[in-house]
Amino acid sequence: MTKILIHLGLPKTATTSLQHNVLQKLHDQGKINFLGKNLDYCDATGKVTIYNYTGKFIRDAAEEKITLAEARELLSQHFDKDKLNVFSDEGLMIAYPGQKNLPLKQKIENLKKLLEGYDVNIALTLRNPVDYFYSLYVQLYPDFYSQIKALNTFEKYTQKLQYGENMVLQIR
Repeated sequence: MTKILIHLGLPKTATTSLQHNVLQKLHDQGKINFLGKNLDYCDATGKVTIYNYTGKFIRDAAEEKITLAEARELLSQHFDKDKLNVFSDEGLMIAYPGQKNLPLKQKIENLKKLLEGYDVNIALTLRNPVDYFYSLYVQLYPDFYSQIKALNTFEKYTQKLQYGENMVLQIR
């Protein structure tokens, strides 16, 4: 049976380091079939360089951007039945500010349907919530939080998290 490992890392849990320094290297050595996500983002230019995102269709199916039938066809084309197939993507685990986001539960259900019939293991990388929220705030500040007066300091952001009626990332 074809084996797959889905790595779902919360942002700021060394996901990018794992993708670049472990998973891609194992793929290049022929030890695993790494379907990505392996890309770099240049803060200065805003340019994204994609090294390996062969399995983007997995995320697209989980987020209902393509049909499960389309994604299952792509699985058959890209999976290697003789190796461990690995897909790693932190983006599935979070809601993006200002965008329509499916609930995490729905994304997981879609993954379950997509991967039915395969030998699947899921690895999660987690982080202390306080450290996570601070790091995520710092990362999103230049493009998002700095533009919203009610969230343009970490103090305001934490107050909204603690006492607000809506989740911070769902505020428009």
